[in-house]
Amino acid sequence: MEKQIEYEALREEILSSMQIVKSYRSLLYTIVIAALAFAFDKDEAILFLVPFGAIIPIYLLAMHQIDSTMRLGAYIYVFIEPGSECQWETRLYKYDNLYQNQYGTKKSSIDPYWCMSFCCLLLSALKLDYCNMDFNFYITVIFQIVFMIVCIYIFIKKRPDYLVTKEKYINEWKEVQRVENERDEI
Repeated sequence: MEKQIEYEALREEILSSMQIVKSYRSLLYTIVIAALAFAFDKDEAILFLVPFGAIIPIYLLAMHQIDSTMRLGAYIYVFIEPGSECQWETRLYKYDNLYQNQYGTKKSSIDPYWCMSFCCLLLSALKLDYCNMDFNFYITVIFQIVFMIVCIYIFIKKRPDYLVTKEKYINEWKEVQRVENERDEI
């Protein structure tokens, strides 16, 4: 019965975590739209880069939350599901491994972050005054390039691959289980 109680608590935590990811996405849209409205009002190219102050941190928070959810799922797979009627994580793991070649590796969707970043960069580039290449023009271009490079790096580097990450956490939890079993035998 203890496993069932622990399973229910972890299930609630996973559901809460996924709701947080959705909230982050809503927050992303709200902040970016407000910042873009402000930028359109002021009609300055550099102001279209302000949303990156929200896009990057919100992306990192969302990916951390997704990573934590995968860690919880791996814990359930290793510690709770063996010998239990609840087999969701076990079956999901088997499914993912069985169909990984058909669907490729499963990566979390970051399309809204790419889209928002691309739109902000594009709008900033369109608002530049190409006839007046002064100091502000070059500063804006430098910021555009920096944000583009930073976003590409972060979006690729911090994007969790479900299969790889889940496998990593399963192996780590199995190691924890092995250490606990060795300690219990002593």
